[in-house]
Amino acid sequence: MYNALKTQLSELLGISKDALHIHLGVAVFFGVALLLRRRLAGWVPWLALLAAAPVPWPASHGPAA
Repeated sequence: MYNALKTQLSELLGISKDALHIHLGVAVFFGVALLLRRRLAGWVPWLALLAAAPVPWPASHGPAA
C-alpha cells in the first residue's frame, strides 16, 4: 500500500520517488518548526523528521537477527 501511494504521488507530481522523499522530509522539518515555533537548529524538528522517516528494509533482506 505504501509503495503504491509513493508511485502514484511521484507520477502525479512528475518527480522520482527519491525526490518525493526529499521534498516530504523538508516539508515535515519546516512544518514542525513553524507549527511549534521552534528554531531549525533545535532538536524537536529533527526528532519529528526522524520519527516520520520510514526504514525501507529490502523485501529479500530483513533486519539483522
